Amino acid sequence: MRTARQHAYAAASADCAAELLQHHSHPEVVLTKPTDVLESASWSLRFQQDHNEIIATMQHALERMPDQAKPVWSKIIAGPEACHPDGIR
Repeated sequence: MRTARQHAYAAASADCAAELLQHHSHPEVVLTKPTDVLESASWSLRFQQDHNEIIATMQHALERMPDQAKPVWSKIIAGPEACHPDGIR
């Protein structure tokens, strides 16, 4: 089975997610599928190179997340935050 590769454009992805989720009635549900995909994804070369910037941007966006989305967003951050880019692939 093939796995997806993680990639994010750090300068915009997290902020766009926070903005989009502000207007959704169930933002925690919207984040379920990306959480599942990210948990089974391997590291893209780009993610390895930008790991620290992406995690910092995601943490900053947490402040703008709706309250019901914050636990799921924190879980999304925790996965890549706990792994070194040279680790799990």
